[in-house]
This record gives sequence, C-alpha cells and structure tokens, in this order.
Amino acid sequence: MRKIPTKPLTFSAVDGLGFAAATGSLDAAHRSAPYAPHSLGPLLELLRIAAFGQLPPPPGGAWTAKNGAAPMIDALNDGRESWVDADGHRTGFVRAVRAEPDGDAMLTKFLMEAKRAATEIARLPGTEPGELVAAMAELHDNIHEHSDAPGTGTLAFRATPGVFEFVAADRGIGVLRSLTRSRRFAALPNHGKALERPSPMEAHASKAMADVVMDFAPFSLVS
Repeated sequence: MRKIPTKPLTFSAVDGLGFAAATGSLDAAHRSAPYAPHSLGPLLELLRIAAFGQLPPPPGGAWTAKNGAAPMIDALNDGRESWVDADGHRTGFVRAVRAEPDGDAMLTKFLMEAKRAATEIARLPGTEPGELVAAMAELHDNIHEHSDAPGTGTLAFRATPGVFEFVAADRGIGVLRSLTRSRRFAALPNHGKALERPSPMEAHASKAMADVVMDFAPFSLVS
C-alpha cells in the first residue's frame, strides 16, 4: 500500500486552514492534507474548528493522518466526557462540563492520571508534577469563571519521557473581553497586552512551566 505523505500539524498550519476556510479557498487546502499531529495544542484547535462546521474535511478523507493521536481523536469525536489512554496512560482529556452525576470525581480521577503520567512517564522531578496538575486544575476553573462558554471547554494532557504537555481549550469570550470587564483592566487595547497580564496559573506553576516544559524538546504523538 502506498504511504500517503503527511505534513506536521502546527499552529501555523491550522491558521492557514482557517484562513483558507474564511476566504473560500479550501480546495487547495484539501490537497495539502493529511497532517500528522505532533502536539496537543494544534490538534485541539483543529478539532474545535472542524467540530463547529468551519472546516469541512477533504472529500473522502480527513485532515489528520492516523497515528498515535487517533484514539484521542476518536474519543473526542465520540463525545466522551473523560478519556485516558488505557494502554500507556500517556494521554487523556476531560470536558469542563460533565453530565454524569460523578462529574467531580471524574475530574479528580483525570487529574490523578495526569500527575501519574507526569511522574512515571515524563519522569518530572520533585514537586513539579503536582505543580503542573495544580495549574491544570486552575485552568479548568478559569474556563468556568471567565470563558462564558464552559460547555465548550476541554482539558487534556500528554506525557512522553522527559516531556509533559497540557492544554486547556474553549470557545469562550477570550482573555481580552474577560479582563476588560474589570475597571482595573478596562483600558487594555488588544489581546497582546491582555496576555501580558499575570495569570492565575502563574501562582501555581510558573517556575515549573519555565523550568520543565519550555526546556524540553518537542515530542511526537506517533506510537
């Protein structure tokens, strides 16, 4: 069977697909597919754009190639409220809003799985797994408190030796609109300036993020 060539799925690639959709030039974008996911951020962004009907897939195909990310993609597309890779416990996600009666317990279990992955798979030292998981919990709370769209929120993690990545994503109002509701930040002119403000996450894990995540090489979602 002929191997289909792929391109890496990056934020730049997702931005390009979004621009193509907005300008009615998806035919050319379809010819560039499929893309191979190598990190969580671009993957979740692509899936969110596609889920809301803004990025129709290529005829008879898909935007992403089948690789180690496929089980997570399938679980997200199936509407699962929480999922963790049953084989290696290397990756997982939880929805910010869960209909199940044990929704809080589901979140707690997910965070425990994330800490386990950071400790046993990424092998992060000392208190860093706990600090990163505390940051994840803070981001989960931020979706509820600031997004105005908690039902669209997802929290996800991925661990490989030496690397732990986590992503919080939603389709909310954005950091600029959220901050400018406060008189203290009403004069913020744009998203760039809004992102310069200290975030609640920094109180928990700014050092861990700087010392642990940013210094590690990118990892691959390929099994």
